[in-house]
Amino acid sequence: MRKLVVLIGVIVGAALWAVPAFAANKAVVDPAGLGYIEICKTAGTGIASGTLFGFSVPAATGATSVTVAAGQCSSPIQVAGRPAADGTFTTSVTETPASWFAISGISVTTNYNGATTSVPTNTTSYTVMGGNAIANETRVTITNTLVTGFVEVCKSPAPNSGLTSGQFSFRVQAGFNSLSSTYTSDQTINVGLNQCSAPLAVPAGNVLVTETGTGVFITDVTSTTDGGVTTAHPAVTNDGVTVGVAASTTAGTETRVTFFDALSSLKICKIGGTNPLGTFTGTSSFTVTGVSGVTAPVTVAAAAAPGNCIQVSGAVAPGSTVTIAEAPTVGTWVSGVNLNGTAIGTSASLAVGTVSFTAVDGANVVTFTNELAPTVPLKLCKAAGAAGSTVSFTINGTPASIVIPSDGSTACTQPTSFAYGSAVTITESVPAGSAVAGVTIDGNATFPAGSPNTAGGTATVMVGTYAASPQNIAVITFRNGPAVTPPVTPTPTPTPTPTPVAATSGSSTSGATSPSSTTGAGGVAGTGSTSSLTKTPSVVKSPIAVKLVTARFVSFAHGALKGRWLGVQLKGNTPTTKIKILLVGRTGNVIGTLTRTVKTGQFVRVMKVGASVRSVKVSPLKL
Repeated sequence: MRKLVVLIGVIVGAALWAVPAFAANKAVVDPAGLGYIEICKTAGTGIASGTLFGFSVPAATGATSVTVAAGQCSSPIQVAGRPAADGTFTTSVTETPASWFAISGISVTTNYNGATTSVPTNTTSYTVMGGNAIANETRVTITNTLVTGFVEVCKSPAPNSGLTSGQFSFRVQAGFNSLSSTYTSDQTINVGLNQCSAPLAVPAGNVLVTETGTGVFITDVTSTTDGGVTTAHPAVTNDGVTVGVAASTTAGTETRVTFFDALSSLKICKIGGTNPLGTFTGTSSFTVTGVSGVTAPVTVAAAAAPGNCIQVSGAVAPGSTVTIAEAPTVGTWVSGVNLNGTAIGTSASLAVGTVSFTAVDGANVVTFTNELAPTVPLKLCKAAGAAGSTVSFTINGTPASIVIPSDGSTACTQPTSFAYGSAVTITESVPAGSAVAGVTIDGNATFPAGSPNTAGGTATVMVGTYAASPQNIAVITFRNGPAVTPPVTPTPTPTPTPTPVAATSGSSTSGATSPSSTTGAGGVAGTGSTSSLTKTPSVVKSPIAVKLVTARFVSFAHGALKGRWLGVQLKGNTPTTKIKILLVGRTGNVIGTLTRTVKTGQFVRVMKVGASVRSVKVSPLKL
């Protein structure tokens, strides 16, 4: 019995040892069951060289998916099979199908016997010689041709779209190749409004039609097939739709795609906001640019939220830039603007009541909210004035004055409040002998264009800075300097031109001198005889006589001539003359000497005289 147990143990042990040995040799394949196949692709009608095609080779010992470009072949592919008595076996090669191409021919070359044969286009099983020799491979050459159908693209306006004409651009892509992520056909066409393209031959199957132009938005797309029997509304994605195109050799079974488009619309709304100062209830005027057909301002009355709205008549192109500017309303500011409920604009743009935005598809509802703005305190100051003097101003026509301290320092008025956004004009009655040298602003105000006018002694300021604190005052400072009298260029006195008198010939006397003729001045000497001439008279100039009739100061209270002027009147026998002017200061000393050319025979204004001049002395110059 013991021997029997030992024998059974040996047998079981041997069996346990043999199992792993058998598993280790399982991957070993007999070369007789290995062979090679090669796949080639020929580009047939409509197929571009290099187009990629996919194949499945289930018995391949490596990758079972193979990609081959048109005009090329794969590498030899090792396949496994059970060989027959003649050493061959069959393997399967299947091309990945697509609706845009078809197999038009298959040629098989078996190198082990040198034979080449054509097989049916639906063949998927091919004979391979075993023995694992590449030289004996089977080569399968497959020819593909393009399969086409017809698509037509049309353009129509949506109801109440605002579209009346135009050309629209479309991109038509068909024959998508997943191996290269490209389209076999990709073309761009233009279609007029209320028109259709010609039938387009495209690869059959799914076709992507995309509207590529700008200025409109798509409201609907219809797709009609089966000769107009079936109509669908494909989903619009990124301005494009995908439709099916059936294989066909004629346009009778085309797919017709119609895009319905519209222009965007613009509506302006106004909300009268409420704050501790009250509620804005006024009417605002808006200027719109970037919208075709809008030429006049748009007026909207404020109301409580959501406000009053006005539909703007005009064509709004989606994607275009639209600018809306609200005209300023004194005493208010724009506290906010939103487009379709989303806030737009910056603090700088709100300060001037202007916003710009990109028009969206469909409705563009722009809502302005206005609030009452706090009044602005304004203080007027005078710098560099004469100590102890009183300087007069008008502020928006109301008289005001500033008394300069005895030390000559700057003095100011008490603050006066003005409505936010109002224009305040300040004019100085400039003291004699001085002029406004500059005007400055500190705080809550700005200069409009053209201000200040220092020559005229005036400045206009716009009070109020957007969102400024009510305590932020505006300080306007006038600074004066000495008046400067521009030099006067004298007019030259014309020189009289003498008038010649013609000589008269008389009788000639030989060998004698006529009593009426002399040699020398007034006569002509001759040889042997002298002509009798009438003596040419000399040009006699009368002496210039000029007399000062009067010289006095003349004052003008207003206008461009405002101030003190020197006027003179001279009498003489020449139309103009030169005068000498001595300027005498307050201490009695001569502080300046001038020469001027003036007209005679009338009282004329000569020059503006500053306050530092007490008197003048005028005397004609001898010419």
